Formats: sequence, C-alpha cells, structure tokens
Amino acid sequence: HLCVGEETLPGKAPLVFTVASNETEAYLRYIRSAKRYGIEVTTLGLGKPWQGGDMKKLGGGYKINLLRSALKPYKSDDDRIVLFTDSYDVLFLASLEKIVEKFETFEASILFGSEGFCWPDPELKNKYPVLEGRGTRFLNSGLFIGYASKVYQML
Repeated sequence: HLCVGEETLPGKAPLVFTVASNETEAYLRYIRSAKRYGIEVTTLGLGKPWQGGDMKKLGGGYKINLLRSALKPYKSDDDRIVLFTDSYDVLFLASLEKIVEKFETFEASILFGSEGFCWPDPELKNKYPVLEGRGTRFLNSGLFIGYASKVYQML
C-alpha cells in the first residue's frame, strides 16, 4: 500500500483507495492519472459484481462497506492518512504529497469533497446549512481524506 516513497512523505505512507467493479475506460484513465503522479491505488471490488443497486437511491453503501473492511487493520491508526476517491469520474491532478499538504492546512480529522446537488434525496436539501460565498454545500462521498482511525470510526 505504499503510495509514494518514504523520502517524500516521512512516517506512515498514506493509503489510497477506490472502488470499481470493472476496468472501464474511465477506470483505466483514473489509474493512468494516479500513475502519472506516482500514486499507488488499492481498488476494492474489482472483478466482482456491483452490489450497490442502480445508484438512483441509497446504492453507495456498498463502497462504504468495502472500504470499512479494508480499513479494519488501520482502525486504531491515528497518524496514517487515508484518501478515498471514486474512480469512474475522478482524475488525479497533483501528487499525493501535494494532496496531503493541502489536507493538513485544513487542520481537520476528515475532509469531504462537496457538490451542488443533494443526492440521493433532494428532499433533504433544506436540512443542509446554506454556505454564503463558501462553495457547494452537499457532501460528496466520492472524495474524502482523513486519518485512518477517524475514517474507520465514521464508517
């Protein structure tokens, strides 16, 4: 699971996970982008039938369960950083070192990507606070980074 050389990220190397059932062109493009930046990705569920439904409703739980199983050995690791991304609609545009540096500037235990659409249930839109001038307000489970113990606890 070594993502980059210990010389560039001292200490415990961050872990990078994604979920994909098939090696689609989009998945292969994702892997090429990771390799371009020297990022080693562990793909969960590859070659197995998708068990998350049709994604029109609460189908994303399957990827969470796969990640939870993969993180079990790290459930008490307060220092190791874990990056999770979707793979079919994501590309890496920076090295893991730069991604970790940016994450650390937020001084957060876990940091999520966000989007402008409330999915999978738009009826919940009013439950989210409005962020005036601060970006999009709805969590996107397709991108998050955090400390392994905190991510495991959240899952």
